[in-house]
This record gives sequence, structure tokens and C-alpha cells, in this order.
Amino acid sequence: MTQPDALPGMKPKPLLFVISGPSGSGKGTALDFIERTFAPVITRSPTYTTRARRNGERDGKDYHYVDQARFDELVASKEIFEFTRTYNDELYGSPRRLIMADDEHHLLVELDFNGFHRLRSISRRKVIGIFIMPPSIDELSKRILARQPETNLERRLHRVSEQIAHAWSYDYIILNQDREEFLRRVRCCVEAELFRQDGIGFLTEHWHTLDVTLARS
Repeated sequence: MTQPDALPGMKPKPLLFVISGPSGSGKGTALDFIERTFAPVITRSPTYTTRARRNGERDGKDYHYVDQARFDELVASKEIFEFTRTYNDELYGSPRRLIMADDEHHLLVELDFNGFHRLRSISRRKVIGIFIMPPSIDELSKRILARQPETNLERRLHRVSEQIAHAWSYDYIILNQDREEFLRRVRCCVEAELFRQDGIGFLTEHWHTLDVTLARS
């Protein structure tokens, strides 16, 4: 039996939207769109990384950019509760905020499938997974090479296959082929979860009144 998101008289859990997908699939586009469209209801929570900042990226917005020593300190202090090492030895770490529910703000974050599964098992928030699929491997290869011409494409594509194998465990899988349609589907998925949350909130808040009303009918 599926565990309920809230019990009568209890507030529903705040939401945590996790965006995953291969590099070049359109995760950044989805993140920026959700943040812009649903602010201030949904707040973006950047993760930590030791990799260099790319053109156009913003420290504290896209990621928290730190060196190896600082990253190790954050892991030791448990500010980073889980981390992943990539094929080129770069580190990505998830902040503790993602597993806490101290405020009612819904959060948005980019994570790989390891971080997503880990959060699902320990977060006090309701975790919603959205996996972004590229239109084809050929198109994805072009996007990867356009972004990083010096990259080892074979190794990157092996990683892509590994990521796509985990797509089935997400709540939503969205194909990024046509930009307008892609963003429409992203919006629909997020709105569906927010509407559901509103309904659960109303039901739990008015449960006792509804229970009495139903008992009399």
C-alpha cells in the first residue's frame, strides 16, 4: 500500500523537485524555467561542486563552487550529506537542506540518479523526480561536443546509457525535442504536483469538518 503524503490533521510534506538527465539534455533550461515560472512558491537549492564554473553560470545560483579542501570540510560537518564523483574526478555534493523540512517552501534541485534515490529514502520532503530525455544520441553528442569540444565522447556516452537506465524510477520522463512543447510539459508536471499538494492541504485542514458532514449524510 502506498504511504499517504499526509494524515488527517497533519500538514502535507513540502515538495522537492529533482531534475535529472544526461549532460546536454536540457536540465538547465528546465531548472531556469521552473524557477522563473513558479517563484516564489518554488525555490532553487544549488548543490556544491569542485568543478570550474562555466560561462554564464552563477555562483550560489547554479552551484556553490568550492575547492577540494572546502568540499571535504562540508562533508565532515555533514552540510553535504551525499556526493558523487564524476568520470573526470569532479565532485558534486547535496546540501543538508534537501533532507530537512524546516520551512514550507518547495525546493528545486539538479541531481544525478544516485542523489535522487538517496533523497527518496531519507528526505522529510515529498520528492518528485523529473528525468529529461534528449531527442536522440546523435543530437546529444552534438550538444556535448559543442559545450566541451575536448571531452572524451565515448566515456560520456557510456555515462548517458547508465543514466537513462535509471529513468524508469522517476515520476516523469520528458522528451526535449521541441523547446516550446518541452517547456509546456515541464510546466504541466510541476503544476500537477502543486495542485495535488493544494488538495491534500485542504483535505487535511478540513478533515474533521468533512468527517462529521459525511457521518451525517
